[in-house]
Amino acid sequence: MTEPTASSSDSSRSVSRRTVLGTLAAGAGVATVGSIAGAAEDYWTVVALPDTQYSARDERYVRAQTQWIGDNLTEEHIAFVSHVGDVVQNPDRPVEWEYMDRAMSTLDGAVPYATIPGDHDYMTPDDRSSSIRRYREHFGPERYRSRDWYGGSGPSDGGGT
Repeated sequence: MTEPTASSSDSSRSVSRRTVLGTLAAGAGVATVGSIAGAAEDYWTVVALPDTQYSARDERYVRAQTQWIGDNLTEEHIAFVSHVGDVVQNPDRPVEWEYMDRAMSTLDGAVPYATIPGDHDYMTPDDRSSSIRRYREHFGPERYRSRDWYGGSGPSDGGGT
């Protein structure tokens, strides 16, 4: 993919950005691109939160990340936050889910965001037929249902309960 040149029109860059956001949003369950804060700006930012499974050691790191996002929503034109999976390291340790619930709650009501389960979020890591019950308890549909940007979630609970 090439960067737009100086002769490219702003509308072509905007459409391209909206196409990218639309693709991200579709995968994350966002209902409409137009309802995302900042989408009408000259530019906007999608923040990716990589594997936060390190929260098993110390929640300060992930809380610092989500706090930075909250503190920089306007300045950085943050329109969406996507957690890319592996929310926790040990899915059978409730304290890790509690850490992440608190950390991600910084974003509640501030910016649209989504999480997806990674292999460490299944009750048996690397077994996608095992339960994601704890993931869904903390990051399932109930967390987002009242948000106007929410369009649904998945996956189901895997093969187990």
